[in-house]
Amino acid sequence: MIWMWKYALIGFNGKMYNMNGIYKVFIDGELVAEQKNKLTRLGRSNALKTMLGLVPSFAGSMGIGISSKENTAAGTYLNMSDLDFSVGRYPITAASLGQNTDEDVLVYTARITDTSRYYITELGLYSNKLSSNFEADNRIIFNFESGDPLKFSNSYVTSDTTQAVHFVSDLTNYRIGSNALKLTATNSVTFNDSVLDMSYVAPYDNFVLAGYFSASYTTNIVFSDGSNTATYGFASGGAGYKVLSLEKNQGTGQAAVNWSKITSITIANATSGTTILDGLRVKKYKTLDSVEGLVSRAVFTTTGDNPTAIEKPFGSVIDIQYLLEMQMVM
Repeated sequence: MIWMWKYALIGFNGKMYNMNGIYKVFIDGELVAEQKNKLTRLGRSNALKTMLGLVPSFAGSMGIGISSKENTAAGTYLNMSDLDFSVGRYPITAASLGQNTDEDVLVYTARITDTSRYYITELGLYSNKLSSNFEADNRIIFNFESGDPLKFSNSYVTSDTTQAVHFVSDLTNYRIGSNALKLTATNSVTFNDSVLDMSYVAPYDNFVLAGYFSASYTTNIVFSDGSNTATYGFASGGAGYKVLSLEKNQGTGQAAVNWSKITSITIANATSGTTILDGLRVKKYKTLDSVEGLVSRAVFTTTGDNPTAIEKPFGSVIDIQYLLEMQMVM
């Protein structure tokens, strides 16, 4: 079907003036959301290369995330190579030619079959499949679920709400899983149950922290090799659910740390206030011309009169279609 598109363009005397992507989300077979969005720079390039037969496929996988940072914000989506905070990637299982409101479209479909619970606030289409080191290194360090081996005052953190630090299940203040970590005052928790090799994190890669802040507070993440420490201060800049990002080379003391032997990670409130931490991940840096980059990103709102964020319930099957629409004028 791609070859049909290719030869249809030969001798065409008009011009293509717009390319749009439309995401359609189905839960257990029912359409629950539809979001129109333009392509990234890489997406525009790959769409044309696909029609010319220069690359085998426009898209290989679908990503879902929990950030609601708008595409028009600083660091515009045109230059993005990854979602703001990804929680999963899934292969494209079908590609076909279809129609949407009387226009020909290429349709790419992915199915989410995991049993986890989370809110979906961002969707992304990637040119590559899931068999690359880039995807393997884009990993979640903590999703702050009950049972994570985090210690407070030398005891493991539990869901006991009588404790100063505990896991909570307040759906209004987190988006990943069934729990989040609640810190109050200047509390801190530490992971030191095993030695982690984090040498895969390059200087321009990012550590990304997601969570709810009750006011303008800072959370410090401290990586230690037993002798040296690297400290990252994530400042919320205000109240609400935030996705905060810092490059590895922005950490105080990071150059002296042996990143292949991280013996502990400490998470601490730098200021006295309530934070509910949802996830900590690594986001790999990729250049625009990467064949493993983001070709489209859509954002669903979580506020206002008609929020469109999608809650994925436990055990539900979600199908996501991406429709690549090309508008022509003669």
